Amino acid sequence: LQKLKDYYDGKHDILSRTMDAGKPNNKLVHNYPAYIVDVFQGYFIGNPVVYSGDEKTLEAVQDIFNYNDEQDENSEIARQAGIFGRGGEVLYIDEAGQVRFRYCDPLQLKIIYDNSIDPKIIGAIRKYSIEDDTGESTDYVEVYDDMEVVTYKVDGMGEVSREQTFFMDVPVVDYMNNSDLKGDFEDVISLIDAYNLSRSNKTNDLEYFTDCYMY
Repeated sequence: LQKLKDYYDGKHDILSRTMDAGKPNNKLVHNYPAYIVDVFQGYFIGNPVVYSGDEKTLEAVQDIFNYNDEQDENSEIARQAGIFGRGGEVLYIDEAGQVRFRYCDPLQLKIIYDNSIDPKIIGAIRKYSIEDDTGESTDYVEVYDDMEVVTYKVDGMGEVSREQTFFMDVPVVDYMNNSDLKGDFEDVISLIDAYNLSRSNKTNDLEYFTDCYMY
């Protein structure tokens, strides 16, 4: 997952290439992963999702959607699914007693399924860090089941808090990009690497000849 995120951010393997001292070492990154994901996302979710059903239910649901900026939420989940092959979302009740849902970085959220023929979510684990004013970082882990969420401080695994979730189910949604959990550009990473290498070598060759002419 980290490699997929790095490639989307333009941190490709070509950047770690080394050459002998004195030789040109151009490192050209062609960020096709970001282009692929962003184009797919635009076609898929460029027009907001439209819901239909009972009018009263839709009105109640729409209030929740508006409160949570649902269109932006869907867009971000689609982007995550395009990068990682899946997107995660956590539901909770905020301080005002309102239903909230928020996308969660797949690098932080691990969703747990049972072993049945039709697997169901039985829990989730979210690990995150909080940095204080001094720059010191503290790691925390949240463990979700169908009744409560328990927060632990990683240092010593001490329990920090235990709260009900009120949803009578694991308050986590798993959005799968496809059945193989593959991102939009995952199958062409080797082609992108080859193209980066080819164009970088071409630029190196040009620099070789330029240096020769100058000499």
